[in-house]
Amino acid sequence: MIQKLLKAIVIGGIWTVLYFLTTRFLFIYFAGWDYLSPIDWQKIEYRWEAGAAIKSVRDYSILFALLMLVPIWFYGYKYLYRLNYINIILWPFNKLNKIMLGRYQSKHKRILLRNIGTSIKIEEEIKLKTASIKPEERNEANKIRQAVSKKIKETQIINDN
Repeated sequence: MIQKLLKAIVIGGIWTVLYFLTTRFLFIYFAGWDYLSPIDWQKIEYRWEAGAAIKSVRDYSILFALLMLVPIWFYGYKYLYRLNYINIILWPFNKLNKIMLGRYQSKHKRILLRNIGTSIKIEEEIKLKTASIKPEERNEANKIRQAVSKKIKETQIINDN
């Protein structure tokens, strides 16, 4: 709970500062107007009281941009809150790893095992090693069968006498 609240506060603070700096720069650059300055708002108020109207495309675009400031801020905040910041921090390492894997995987499509300087081929060596590991086949079953048949013979001999 505390971690989520702390994350929300940190992201909200950083996003708000960056958002206002960026949008303020864009408004000054494109419209020649600072929406955070009270003097610029007073100029618009005097112009409005003098009878100016919203007529040009430029005026409509400024009005639309002003109206969209809050929804875009919420959308950006929501997007940044959902990001996994561990992936962002580790992005350079992941990118380098993909580059290295791509470099080595593109040249070699398969792995070849070679017999390097040994007198026994690898297949024969594998057969020898697996033969020593294999259990003896049916020894236990044969012992049980022999023991059962011996008991049966003994009981028959006893019953015949």
